Amino acid sequence: MRTEVRVLGPLEVLVDGRPVALGGRRQQAVLAILVAARGRTVPAERLIAQVWADDPPPRPFASLQVYVSRLRSVLEPDRSPRAAARVLISDGGGYALRLPVDAVDAWRFVAEAGGAPDAPDSAAHAHTVLRDTLARWRGMPFAPFADEPWARPEITRLAQAHLLARERDILALIRLTHTGDAVLFAQDLAESEPLRASAWRLYALSLWTAHRSADALDVLRRHRRLLNDLGLTPDESIAEMERAILEQRQSYLDEVVGTGAGETSVLPARLPRAQPGFVARDAELAEMDRHTDGLVVITGTGGVGKTRLAIHWAHRAAGRFPGGCLYADLRGFGPQDTPAAPAEVLAAFLTALEVPDQRIPPGEAARTALLRSLLAGRRVLIVLDNAYDAEQIRPLLPGEGSSLVVVTSRNRMTGLAVSDGAHIVPLAVLDAEESRDYLYAMIGEDAVDGEPDARDTIVARCGGLPLALTLVCAGDRGTPLVTIAEKMEHGPLTDLWPVFSWSLRRLPAADAELFRHLALHPGRHVTPAAAMNLSGRPRAVTRAALSRLADVHLLDERRPGRFACHELLRTFAAQAAHRTDPPEIRDDALRRLIEYYLYSATEAAARFAAPVPPAVPGPAPDDITPEQFSDAESALTWMADAYDDILALAATAPERYRGPLAAALHPYRRNLRFHAGDCIALFHEWDVAA
Repeated sequence: MRTEVRVLGPLEVLVDGRPVALGGRRQQAVLAILVAARGRTVPAERLIAQVWADDPPPRPFASLQVYVSRLRSVLEPDRSPRAAARVLISDGGGYALRLPVDAVDAWRFVAEAGGAPDAPDSAAHAHTVLRDTLARWRGMPFAPFADEPWARPEITRLAQAHLLARERDILALIRLTHTGDAVLFAQDLAESEPLRASAWRLYALSLWTAHRSADALDVLRRHRRLLNDLGLTPDESIAEMERAILEQRQSYLDEVVGTGAGETSVLPARLPRAQPGFVARDAELAEMDRHTDGLVVITGTGGVGKTRLAIHWAHRAAGRFPGGCLYADLRGFGPQDTPAAPAEVLAAFLTALEVPDQRIPPGEAARTALLRSLLAGRRVLIVLDNAYDAEQIRPLLPGEGSSLVVVTSRNRMTGLAVSDGAHIVPLAVLDAEESRDYLYAMIGEDAVDGEPDARDTIVARCGGLPLALTLVCAGDRGTPLVTIAEKMEHGPLTDLWPVFSWSLRRLPAADAELFRHLALHPGRHVTPAAAMNLSGRPRAVTRAALSRLADVHLLDERRPGRFACHELLRTFAAQAAHRTDPPEIRDDALRRLIEYYLYSATEAAARFAAPVPPAVPGPAPDDITPEQFSDAESALTWMADAYDDILALAATAPERYRGPLAAALHPYRRNLRFHAGDCIALFHEWDVAA
């Protein structure tokens, strides 16, 4: 028969796993006082004083003996000669509990938490022990007696042990590079203990090891401001960690976390989500399966399905690459004719491999060398989508080894075939049977074969281009095929413009105008807030329009609140805007977009940077709704997301805006995201602004 006592939360006694009644409050207090004594004898006089305080009964010793007797019947239900040793004993004029450590949750908690290993190489074992230990914490210790003077010291001692156990568990997670969980647990601890310096240091440390240095600095500064507001002096360790983060001092990490902290150990998994309904391309898939390393280039015309094939195959083959998967959209054929610079892509790859920003070299050649060093001996799959030419590709190739690079491009890439041994996989348009299979996957076999003449007309008009088939089906889902075919009677489809135009004409006029004007946005994605300012319409109206555009596949919501557009559709949208909208309408839309970013970035800088001259004078115009930020953390989060968009605007905006945009970026680049390439590219604009 096993007796267990629980005081981490409401007082409970379990006998063989079943709870038993403990009697009234004073009887429970006797048991709780004995638990708090941790096995030591408590004199009867002290028990009486603590249970009854200033109001003892006429015969206090007799009353105490009654309570003890009743507790014994609860704690020791088997009183036979063969029963185990007594649990509640009389000892020299007092009483004591004689239970094993693991039978009292508070005793066991302190023992196990204190026994968890501290060494960095024992982090996994420490985390397991501490997680199990922390799971026993049900709430405030001795909860029914929290206001009793005898309970307060023990409650404080146990609460401190609980905090230390949480901190040690967070440190173990950091050492295990489980930074996501570490950040969440550390944030919860710091916010629940606003004056505890060690909790805030762990919060900052977890962010730093997750390569979120700006967020880590903001956390430490928030703690400092809180203490200053209360008239308290921050612990010196806070200032020391701030200096270490600003200097990116690896020795500090090694000392606090353990030797080797910050070394790359992550396996990147950066492939985009594979689209459902993939059909055909069996020959091409089999051809790609034959290549286990080296370089494969998928070529073909726009809209033929190069990206979809590459991503589908990459997901299917990912298990063959234990070193992980990297992906980049090289923007080789886009509306702005600004392919991604190899140095930019290399920086993204190094970040995916958990190289801190401050350790990424400024030059392309140095970044290539670092990437090849990190990938040496690893088997990695790299997908380089929408490449422009061979010169864009070569700096991104790993060195000698067993990795595989898959490239998609409209360019034939003969240079890579000749000098780099690339294997070319040409991708032709779908034949009639494959196009029908594609339609089956999109809208169902019964619907397709129920109207064979209309089906064949659609297949012929789409010319075997999967993108055209997708847009036709998405634009008229549920519409009879004969209706779709009648709208496509104007001859063979030699490019996608007729399909795009038809999809656009189906939209409300305001949605169509928004789609055309989105081509003015040079960034990789657009947020509802940016689109709202671009359109000049209310947020809810704009958000609904974005959703409708995504529903007909003119936009893709690649992550919540981030809308992107296929490059062909962007080109089409830009041409449609020039054909449809007067120059003054386009110019005004672009002005609203630029000023939205300009005033929002200025507001953000006012939150996270030391006072700087504003990039723009006065308040925002009435037709601009800039972002508003409640604190530095939200401002930094927005700025990190908008940085590349503002950079792109600064490079392409009318001349009068380039200096202010560069000035708006300056506080963020100066304090948190210093990249020499950006500074050189914007030097002239900043010089003008200054």
